[in-house]
Amino acid sequence: WTFAVERSASADTGNAKEGPGEEISLSALYVFRAVGGKLARILMMPLRATRADAELSDSFETSVTQDSVGVLQFERTIKNGVYPDGVKERTRRGHLRWNGKRLVLGP
Repeated sequence: WTFAVERSASADTGNAKEGPGEEISLSALYVFRAVGGKLARILMMPLRATRADAELSDSFETSVTQDSVGVLQFERTIKNGVYPDGVKERTRRGHLRWNGKRLVLGP
């Protein structure tokens, strides 16, 4: 059997003396499998992240779905701030396949 955990963290580098800084947040997916009475990590994938300051921000968000037995499909949308007020967006897709020990990036 397997189970998944999502972990999140965030930070703000601004302070009262120097003013606003960057705001950063990250969420990652961890998937574990029971092997011989212990847990083995079979996947760690960043799901979403943002980095923003007073002028620009960058972010990505990932969705994961099951494609077939032993195969996960993911799609990541990446947004980059472009000075002065634009956003450049692109999408990446891929598959994760079970190789007997862990999920690995594959065709």
